[in-house]
Amino acid sequence: MKNILISALAILLAACTAQFAHAQTDAQSIIASAGNQGSLLSRIYASDATITSSPNDHHVTGTVLIRNSESATVGNIQYEVMLLSPLPQAPINQLVTDSPDVYDRVRSTEVLTLKAGEKRTIPFSYEAPNVPQGSYRIRIQIVTTNDRKLGWDDATVTLGGADSFLIVTPTHVLVKSSDPITKESGSTWDPLYGVNVDPRAQIQFETILKNTGTQQLSGTIITSTKRLLYSDQPQDVVNEQSIAIPGNTSKTVTIPITTESKPGAYIILLTVEDKAHHKISGVGEYRYVVRGQTASIVSVQVASLPSIEKDLAQLSFVLGGSADRATPVEGTLAIEINDSKGQVGSAEQAFSTTGATPITGTAQVTMQKVLCGTPTVHISLKAKDGSLLDSYVTSAPAFANPSCKPSIATYFTKPVINTLLGVIALVIVGVLIRIRVTQK
Repeated sequence: MKNILISALAILLAACTAQFAHAQTDAQSIIASAGNQGSLLSRIYASDATITSSPNDHHVTGTVLIRNSESATVGNIQYEVMLLSPLPQAPINQLVTDSPDVYDRVRSTEVLTLKAGEKRTIPFSYEAPNVPQGSYRIRIQIVTTNDRKLGWDDATVTLGGADSFLIVTPTHVLVKSSDPITKESGSTWDPLYGVNVDPRAQIQFETILKNTGTQQLSGTIITSTKRLLYSDQPQDVVNEQSIAIPGNTSKTVTIPITTESKPGAYIILLTVEDKAHHKISGVGEYRYVVRGQTASIVSVQVASLPSIEKDLAQLSFVLGGSADRATPVEGTLAIEINDSKGQVGSAEQAFSTTGATPITGTAQVTMQKVLCGTPTVHISLKAKDGSLLDSYVTSAPAFANPSCKPSIATYFTKPVINTLLGVIALVIVGVLIRIRVTQK
């Protein structure tokens, strides 16, 4: 009986000690550097893309399964619908590069948030351009609102109606430059290389336009320029030179442009429209980078966002440095957690990065109030001079507290738990003593 009594007291003492130790480590806001994470981008995948519309219906509808393979909530997810040429046939034991012709690409307006491990089948609809009769691929490409590409899946669709159509094949970006990492220099660069250029510089895009039909096509080249890697960026649409291409012929076209003045990476999409503003060509893509200091928030994951006051929210993030991969960046990272009544937690930390290596990190943010409604996480990066480099906001509905009331667990504070354990210990000791006396 003596051994039983000692064991019971030891177990209860250990429990009390654990509760006390936990109370001593009730940390304030912490931002810590994380080691090499498994992936810099969230593991969001697409599968089971299915077309539900009829063949030759240019109002294409379908569904796709999107899966979050992270153990955290991931927001700011969109998708892009792309119309591509068919997958090339690969002979047995040979590798074939899949470099499809891009007939069209359209970004969805819907923004999704996926809970940890969530699978969701979503519908999509898309108005395809009038292309020649044939078999095509619809690609559902998952993207973030700040232009990072994630998973994708393809489905086959039959479309047709146009006698002629222009295939756009980007060939080069023409500008004298050098790569800061490889030290390669030249005047001719791959369209997607992202060559470094000066602000307001004169550069050229080169492309091949191929008329696949028998009828001559006439129209105007349209270029759309957007700053990459940031959400809600405006597009600068410019009407370029007029062109006329006879049937079954190709023409190499050079388009001069003036680069943007603000540092950062830029994407340029090139298409051709007729007089009625109907698309008569596919899409060509080019990229360039204006030198200078930039920084961006690549991704954010919300592992835990408790509704209980003084508990710790758990976040992870990835930060990108200057797009030119050369300009060092120093500044401040700030995290705010807000709900329907205002701010409920915040943290701030200095950061710096050089070259092309991104920063991966985690943050623990103390909840200063009981959560009310659906929380949002706001991360901002500011340069040393106070100028805003990037701002990222994501909703976290998986951690909503619609009642705005404390959870019942909040009443079981550490002192209360310790007191209850002490009372239970005394009761058990009393019972054991009573049993021992009775046995005598």
